[in-house]
Parts: sequence; structure tokens; C-alpha cells
Amino acid sequence: MYYNPDSTAGGQYVTNLISHEDIKEASEKTDTPEAFFDYLGSIARQELADVGSDWFAGADIQFHKEPDLIDCTSETMQKLIAVAVPENVQTNIGNIPVEDYREIVANQHGFDSYDEMYNEGIRIGNGYDKEPEPIVPSWEKSKHKVKGYDLHPDIPMSERYTFDLKANEIETVGKKERFRRNIMAIQLLKKMSGGKPICDSR
Repeated sequence: MYYNPDSTAGGQYVTNLISHEDIKEASEKTDTPEAFFDYLGSIARQELADVGSDWFAGADIQFHKEPDLIDCTSETMQKLIAVAVPENVQTNIGNIPVEDYREIVANQHGFDSYDEMYNEGIRIGNGYDKEPEPIVPSWEKSKHKVKGYDLHPDIPMSERYTFDLKANEIETVGKKERFRRNIMAIQLLKKMSGGKPICDSR
């Protein structure tokens, strides 16, 4: 969180919001404190509280509290990682991965999964909690663009023949004429293929 005096409103508090997952991701993708904090800054979600807005007073109180961690140092980076990425949990049955521990605790509380328990508002504490990924309806999921299939990659685009429907208006004809034209098209394809089948049953 920092104060930006140069905003159009005459000043604003800027809060960069990062999750434990963001910190874990930054620790995996960077190898220096500078790169670590730059990466976090690039993926953080920002909240702005302009001077005179409803949110400014609350942000001002938060800003003047004693911070837990300050400066972009190696020590701060290690503390963030230690809080965000508890890899194993010491239990009465030994060290187990934190993901397994979450599920065990959820089952002990009568839930089918940790996500279900978390969504009911029950927390484990000690830095072992992780907010479940939000459920995105299938119609809101980003659709992957299907790659096109090039039938003749060996022929340069400049040498290919294309038919522009806008420039070549297709006249409307009756059933008999459509049938006659289809027969002519089939005969032309047979002639071009030299009598060999153009496609097979596969």
C-alpha cells in the first residue's frame, strides 16, 4: 500500500492485493528479490481510494497502521514465501503435504472437500488456508480458438485461387438448373482427378 500524490483527484491510496497463490507463483517464476517484487507488482489487483471518496478515510487508517513487512528485501521475500507456501504440516502421523492436510481436516469436520468447508466459512488457520478457485460457468469460460487446417500448405497464398462472394454475385436458379450445375461440377472434379477418387470413405 502506498500514497500517490499525483492522481487527478489530488491524491490517492493505492493498495496492491496479492494472494498466497500469487506469492507462490512469483517464488516459482523468479530468482531474485527484485524480480520477485516486480512480478508481484505486475499481477497484483489494485484498489484505489481517491481523496474525498467514501473509501479514503478507511484507507487512511489502514495506511497509518504499523506494517507487518516493509521494503522489497530478500528477508521480506522469504517471510512472504514462508507464510504463503507452507509445504508440509507436522501432524501426529508425521509430515504430510498441506493439500492433504486440508482435505483431512475437512473430512474430520464432516465435509466432502476442503473447498466445501472453506465456502461454509470454516478456516484451519496457521497459514494453511487457501481460497478455492471460483467456479466459472461453462458459458463464461474463455473459448480456445481452433487452429485452422491448411489442406495445401505447400502452395503459397499468393498463388491460390479464391472466390470472392462479394465480388461475384451468385444468381438464384431453380431445382433443375442446380442439379445440372452439380452434375457439371462433379464431372469437372472427375476430369481434374484423372478418374481417381477425390476422397475415400475414411
